[in-house]
Amino acid sequence: MGESKPLRLIPRSAADALALEIATAFNDEVRLPFYRQVCCANPHAIVYRAFRAAQSMPSWRIKKSRRALFIYLLHKYAHQG
Repeated sequence: MGESKPLRLIPRSAADALALEIATAFNDEVRLPFYRQVCCANPHAIVYRAFRAAQSMPSWRIKKSRRALFIYLLHKYAHQG
């Protein structure tokens, strides 16, 4: 079975641009549709905050993956407000 090729996206909104930035930073372009959905369903500030927090965490402190940490932080920040 062949490896999936990442989707190409030309950002047409701030949500698309953020989704592309997250997918690229996590080296997870294959899941770009998921990140687009997350960015459209949540406020930009919360998604960006969770993304930056996940990026700033040292790799030795991450138990699963940056993606998992990002999703956890996204849920945490969304329920704080």
